[in-house]
Amino acid sequence: MWILITLIIATTIFYLIGKQPARLLQRGKLVRSQHIEREGKIFYIEEVSFSDYHQALHHYFYLIPQFSDRKNLLETQYSYLDWTDTTLRFSDYTLQLVRRVNHILLIKSQTPMSIAEFERLTQGI
Repeated sequence: MWILITLIIATTIFYLIGKQPARLLQRGKLVRSQHIEREGKIFYIEEVSFSDYHQALHHYFYLIPQFSDRKNLLETQYSYLDWTDTTLRFSDYTLQLVRRVNHILLIKSQTPMSIAEFERLTQGI
């Protein structure tokens, strides 16, 4: 009887864990992950938090190479003033990392688009 109950609990736990989407931001505490639609284009948003500003800045500079070192990178745009955002255009999607005090936000398009169009559609997120 105990074996059956243990098996049911283990199966339930594995089922619930398996249904969680894979995180793109492997650092920090997950705050939210969702899909939104703007003008017929779908975007995936993932936000993580850190204990303070310095931790967010430290991990931001570890996350940029995680995405920018991919083969199909076509174009990059940085905020040179304060390093708060980096936009990367790939052949099949466009992605932006935004650092806000102790949070890092990732916005990823589901379809390829120019950086200008991406920024216009994601403004205010």
